Amino acid sequence: MKGYGYLVSILSVLLLAVPSLKGAKDSPIMAACLVLGMAASIVGMGIRWVADLKQKAKVSEARSAARGSQSQAQEQRQAA
Repeated sequence: MKGYGYLVSILSVLLLAVPSLKGAKDSPIMAACLVLGMAASIVGMGIRWVADLKQKAKVSEARSAARGSQSQAQEQRQAA
């Protein structure tokens, strides 16, 4: 679900840039700043999304490891 949120945020950055680009068309410095700001925002959202995916993978891995240790403990109790 977070992936969709990031896509909506990217779309909003692009939509907000349309009127801003029209206003900055006469100043190359302002246009460059606007484009660089848009790019930085989109890259930042991508980085957060990748970090979220990595965190989910670590949580899933930890849960799997915890289940494995619980199963081993139960087997040891039953064997004793």
